[in-house]
Amino acid sequence: MLTTSNPASSRAPSGSARRRWRRLPFVAAVSFMLPAATLVFAPGARAATLYVDLAAASAPPGTGCGASAAYTQICAAPGPGIGTPCAAGSALAAASPGDTIEVCAGTYNENIEISLSNVTLRGAMAGVPAGPAAVPPGRGVGESIIVALTTSAIHLSVSGLTGVVIDGFTIQSGNNPAIHDNPNFASTSHLWVNNIIQAGAGCAGALGAINLNRFSDTRILNNNITGGCGWRIQNQAGVATSLPSFIEDNYLGGAGSGRIILGASHAPGNVIRGNLFDGAGSGIIAGCPGLVITDNTFQVAGTSIYFHSKATGATITGNQMTGGTNGVRQRLDFGPYTLGPTNEVHYNNITAHTNFGAENQLPPGDQDIDATCNWWGSADGPMPPGSGDKVTAGVQVVPWLVAPAPGGACIGGLPTPTPTPTETATPTETPTPTETPTPTVTATATATPTVTQTPTPTPTSTPVCICIQGANAGTICAADSECPGGSCVCGSGPTCGNDVVDFGETCDPPGSVVGPNGNACQPDCTYCGDGIIQTPRESCDDGNSAQCDPVHPQKPVQGDSCNNQCAGLICKDPSTLKVASGLDIFKAHGILIPMSDGEIDFHGNEVTIGLSAEQGSIFTTSVPAGLIEARSNGGFKYRNPLARESGGVYKLVATRTHGGTYKVTVTSYGEANQPGPVMVTHIRVGDVEWNVRATWKQRGSGWKFVNPIP
Repeated sequence: MLTTSNPASSRAPSGSARRRWRRLPFVAAVSFMLPAATLVFAPGARAATLYVDLAAASAPPGTGCGASAAYTQICAAPGPGIGTPCAAGSALAAASPGDTIEVCAGTYNENIEISLSNVTLRGAMAGVPAGPAAVPPGRGVGESIIVALTTSAIHLSVSGLTGVVIDGFTIQSGNNPAIHDNPNFASTSHLWVNNIIQAGAGCAGALGAINLNRFSDTRILNNNITGGCGWRIQNQAGVATSLPSFIEDNYLGGAGSGRIILGASHAPGNVIRGNLFDGAGSGIIAGCPGLVITDNTFQVAGTSIYFHSKATGATITGNQMTGGTNGVRQRLDFGPYTLGPTNEVHYNNITAHTNFGAENQLPPGDQDIDATCNWWGSADGPMPPGSGDKVTAGVQVVPWLVAPAPGGACIGGLPTPTPTPTETATPTETPTPTETPTPTVTATATATPTVTQTPTPTPTSTPVCICIQGANAGTICAADSECPGGSCVCGSGPTCGNDVVDFGETCDPPGSVVGPNGNACQPDCTYCGDGIIQTPRESCDDGNSAQCDPVHPQKPVQGDSCNNQCAGLICKDPSTLKVASGLDIFKAHGILIPMSDGEIDFHGNEVTIGLSAEQGSIFTTSVPAGLIEARSNGGFKYRNPLARESGGVYKLVATRTHGGTYKVTVTSYGEANQPGPVMVTHIRVGDVEWNVRATWKQRGSGWKFVNPIP
């Protein structure tokens, strides 16, 4: 069991900043000073909010929209080329690092040049998602629209920029990129969210609607990107990166070459999740290692996922790949392939492709694709040997799913075991014994003394009072005032273990199987599922069965946030446990469903990350209260680079979604102990725990989360 503690930092949090086991256990106490957060969107000492409106008539910085605004232009960079400073009198010309520029609804015909770090541009639709639906609800009316005059609509014009937020705009960029990081520059740690990006049809847009030189620690979330004959998101060349980025919940559609292209120089671990890939061209072309591609829908005309160069060690799970020419390809078209960890492709639906469901151009055995446990469109598997989508040599497919994911059993192609007949023994006949007659004995009668029997005392029990209903249900009380939302009811005390369910008990004896989920009666004669929260063992108990929705795995069934282990529900969790040459790496990704109050405070509570099995704890580490940074959008962030060497939580990001849930990603380092095929992922915030019990599968250098167990 790993136990590492990240001690308090000597630096105060910056406040309002934005979004698989082996060896013996050890205990590590790590002492260090935390570095400053990478994403620093928090305002500095003179942070201000500047208001832009075409009808502005107030003194800077303004107080609102309409005449209360102070600026009529965001930037209005004059001249034909990029790199021209913003016009005097515009909001960006007046802004300082840390400022927020609120752009009111209207159409702004101008080019935006950004030369400041940690600046936030908020359109009228800030916070309203534009993806992943093709037609985003609640959008299209009352937009802040930027119409590019020349070149890129929004250009990051200074090397080394960090923390630029662009939220809630409609960007019409013509035949040029909508957001462009100059190819000679290296910027990082941005958030581009909730934007509708409409590129033109001209091939000058081949650069990409979002065109980047360095894709490092940047989040591209909930955008709707269409049009153009180029890429929706492009970073094919550029400087090497050190931190992974996230592309999540976007709609990527329209004409053009494809949707996402990433070069070979990127850091491992980039996450592409929850996106809808639609229209012409390919879905993803990538040459970088360690990609996490999960829960996306691909309905493109070309190839869904195309790997080349250094694209090894990818995790591809939970995707829908339907139609088009190919599902997953591993090719040599970009030159030699750098061999590395296997690309893992599991629990996807890969169907109806005209060429291949999975193709590997490399010689078999060099860099095979592990594509076991996928649905290929037929219960008899892919072709060969079945009638589903075609696969080539160098693609491992046995076993396969015999029905679509999620829910399909991974047993296709496995031999059917032949039961060994049980031999029935011939009973041996027992001879009938010969009865010996009993002799007659004559006895002299003796008087029998009278025995006085001592009566057995009747068991007594001490009266006990417990809270019925309310926040303290099931706890001992003395008065109604100790039972908010309920009442204090007294009765005879329980005798746990007498096979009788007494007052104050919900089951008896301990160890018996009870409840709708077959839970065990606990030593205190209560059980998970009895509707009474037994703290600290239980974080919730609503007396029913709950699980994540098989159709919408990121949501619980009927909004029930309490799982069958009486903890908060974690949905959509592709966790991994990986052994490395140094410390093991536990990565947990999941959707946390809040309890009844709807909030999870990662900043004000100790946060513990763990993995366990029936034999006990496998991995656990924690971050003390106060070290995880609260962000202005309701999310949280933490990073400790030293954890990669000394152990502990390296990175935690908790993003509040528009559905009220928290999308949590945690990467931790340390040593894990005795994993197994059934394990429980734990995330505890203060006294409240969220967990998911699931089957895991051993893969190469680690274990991988497979399916949750209700």
